Amino acid sequence: MEQSHIWVGVFGPNSPKDYFDEIYDEDNEDAPVSKFAGDQGERWIDHDWMEMSFLNNPIDILELAGNHSYSNYYDVLVSNACKEVSLDKANVFIIIDKDEVKSPKTLKKDDFELHYLGTFNCDV
Repeated sequence: MEQSHIWVGVFGPNSPKDYFDEIYDEDNEDAPVSKFAGDQGERWIDHDWMEMSFLNNPIDILELAGNHSYSNYYDVLVSNACKEVSLDKANVFIIIDKDEVKSPKTLKKDDFELHYLGTFNCDV
């Protein structure tokens, strides 16, 4: 059984559309590979171990989680975790291998919220 970190969030119309994009800065090799990686305290995240949804409008958490690999292992647990943070709809879902982010964080900024829900079991 593998474990993965999961974040769920709401990005508004003014949120950065390139937040998860990989950007390689040849002049600054120490720059984080993405804004998401930088905000998580990482310089590098292997996006091959990351699966994400970024929708225009928020939808039900179970539906959003259900669009991802191995969701039958974690979808209800994720939905319950979202209820604990008063989140019933979201438009961003991220699942990434637990070894890719050492100290995952919840982020609340002016134009988006991204809730770190924890580590969940996934059968790969």
